[in-house]
Amino acid sequence: MLNFTVQFQAMDFRMILLKWLAVRAPAVETPPPALPEIKTRPHVPPPVSDHDHAEMITLEKPKAEGQADLEPVYCIIDYCDADGNKTRRRITLLKMRTGPNAPMLTAICHERRAMRTFRCDRIECFISDVGEIIETDAFFRETMYLNIADFYPAGKGPGHEVDPAHAETLRTAKAVRDALRFQLRLLVSAARCDEVLHPAELDVICRYIEDEIEQPYIAERYGRHVTIEVLDQLASIMSRSRPYRESLPTTIDAIARLDDDQLDRLTGALRDVILADGKVVAEETMLISEVRALRSAIDGVYWPELGLPETEWS
Repeated sequence: MLNFTVQFQAMDFRMILLKWLAVRAPAVETPPPALPEIKTRPHVPPPVSDHDHAEMITLEKPKAEGQADLEPVYCIIDYCDADGNKTRRRITLLKMRTGPNAPMLTAICHERRAMRTFRCDRIECFISDVGEIIETDAFFRETMYLNIADFYPAGKGPGHEVDPAHAETLRTAKAVRDALRFQLRLLVSAARCDEVLHPAELDVICRYIEDEIEQPYIAERYGRHVTIEVLDQLASIMSRSRPYRESLPTTIDAIARLDDDQLDRLTGALRDVILADGKVVAEETMLISEVRALRSAIDGVYWPELGLPETEWS
């Protein structure tokens, strides 16, 4: 009976978070941020025809071992399709796969408001949300912590040497990010409910990462490898992350399986993210109140007030 009660309460917790985030997290059809001013590259138009090349719609069959889920990072690419047509597209990354001829990137194309597949050897460059131009292999290495050569068929990939110390920084950042993947997606989703990740909200998320790194489940494996450079890498990828609505159920299911201490720390960080921009609307206060009440019911003890400021009813 006790196990059934805990499962039921965990389901309540998932529903509370899903209900609150589902109408706020961006979906595939949500309009993307405006294109930044880009002075260092020639003008490339967005798609103008009604249809994309077939290879962008039909995914090439990947090798079973050559695939990776990516953080939902928002960026811009200049892309040249198989017919030589160049387009500038705003995308959110989803997956990388090994294709028969080159790595295949699956992403949400915000110009099409649909999933699209891009051959990585046809991506001319990545462009950040502030207009910074980044070479394709450097983007995957420095932002996604992936060596793009690993996703080419055998014998076809380009070679690229990385300083060993920097490679260790990237490996550690990836390991910590993977350990905290779902918690960070939740916090970034909450922070981006108004489509803007405020600097104060990013600071809260970075403090949460630093606090979790000190916990035994991370500290015992990676603690001695976590440097300022690793924290800077994690802050960078969080600032670019834009979780989308369709990924929320998986995120919430994973969070519901956290232990009590992990969930307490995460809920505290969620509260701080909500407070960070200096504006608390009624629905945000209701979310925290419902989570607090649920945790009190699960723990059988009184959960202290969280000190929310006066609510703005809107």
